[in-house]
Amino acid sequence: MNVRQFTEQELAAVLAIQSACPEAAQWREEDYTHLARDPAGLLLIAESEAVVSATSAMGQEEQILGCNSASVLGFAAFCLIADEAELRNLAVAREHRQRGVGRALLDKAHGRLRRAGVKRVYLEVRASNNPAIGLYASMGYSILSTRNKYYPDPPEDAYVWSLDL
Repeated sequence: MNVRQFTEQELAAVLAIQSACPEAAQWREEDYTHLARDPAGLLLIAESEAVVSATSAMGQEEQILGCNSASVLGFAAFCLIADEAELRNLAVAREHRQRGVGRALLDKAHGRLRRAGVKRVYLEVRASNNPAIGLYASMGYSILSTRNKYYPDPPEDAYVWSLDL
């Protein structure tokens, strides 16, 4: 698995993962393109490393590592504000959950955020999203507060978590 900066070629894959994940924030195309172009934005994707066969100029078949939008496993979207950052959205394709994709996205993001001078990361998560809560807790995040009825559809509380980097 490889975690890297999002490019607009992955937009369709990111939207497909998002739409299949009701727990994720349901953003529009322009939300992702705006964040990707914003100097205060950080949008990462996790992708599988697919081996593709290609024929060389000499007629020999070669193995090339390559990725396409079908290989996107998940994504994470952050916004930086001074020395803080907020995780705005994170989703992993259903068939790739519980395989370390979310952890890899957060690990890579934490490293980049540290290098950018970020001291603390915040996020909100649905109170019923036990897999996400387990991931955040295992990575050292702690609950700061609860926002009652924060999510409208269905109505649900949000836990506000933070991590000191």
